[in-house]
Amino acid sequence: MRLSGNHLRTAVLLAMLYLSVPSYSQIRGGGLMVTPTRVEMDGRTRSTSISLINNSNETSTYRIQTINSRMTELGERQNILGEPGKDELFADKLVKFAPRQVRLKPGEQQTIRVMSRISNSLKKGEYRTGLNFQWIPEPGEPQLKTHSSSNDGLAVNVQFSYGITVPVIIRHGDLSATGRITGLKLLSANEADRNLKITIDREGDRSLYGDLSVFRVKADGKQELINSVRGIAIYVPNQRRIYTMKIPGGKSGTPNDGKEKLRVEYREINENGGQLIAESSINLD
Repeated sequence: MRLSGNHLRTAVLLAMLYLSVPSYSQIRGGGLMVTPTRVEMDGRTRSTSISLINNSNETSTYRIQTINSRMTELGERQNILGEPGKDELFADKLVKFAPRQVRLKPGEQQTIRVMSRISNSLKKGEYRTGLNFQWIPEPGEPQLKTHSSSNDGLAVNVQFSYGITVPVIIRHGDLSATGRITGLKLLSANEADRNLKITIDREGDRSLYGDLSVFRVKADGKQELINSVRGIAIYVPNQRRIYTMKIPGGKSGTPNDGKEKLRVEYREINENGGQLIAESSINLD
């Protein structure tokens, strides 16, 4: 059956609705644990490995492939099917890995070997791709959910399939980057439960990757950690990342006395040394 324009729009809308709110029971293959969750290689480190463990109670098969994507200022990923944009360097042609498909019994572990192919003629820069582990349904296994609209009986079949993507970074040449927190803004007037909008700017020819921490600084200089988030990335060629964090009113929800501040730190992850990348403060009015 061919869909008319109205029917096609309805089908797309229903598919988007279903894809945005899948229940856990609709997702198969979700028991895969992957470590590490990020891979970095350079001229000194040209090979590494990724460990897969099936933590579910069912045998599952996964296909492994590279996926190129870009990240928006708000941290949203957008897969790229065509040519890279200006200043984008992708590593899908520089990465070798094996095996390309695995079948894991419950509790079974598999090691994926990952190698970089860096030649002396390669342009200096940071290259990036993603290693995607995509669940493959078993032969004959039901995988489709059907929804019928109440208006015209249109049936839409939507398939849910589990996948994990691990960022793979390959750096070639002497690269560096710096970061600055250029904006802090409290978005809510509710003192007991505010949001803090944090803007981080990046300069240089490599990405930044670190943890964000927010401290409440008392009038006497004492401070307490009130919120943190791990793994905030600003990938090349992006120059900015915007992140919003919840800011409780105090340790016990106590109101501010007008003399306190919020101090924000952006640090390298502990595995990379934990060095301070940037910090800034804002008054709590």
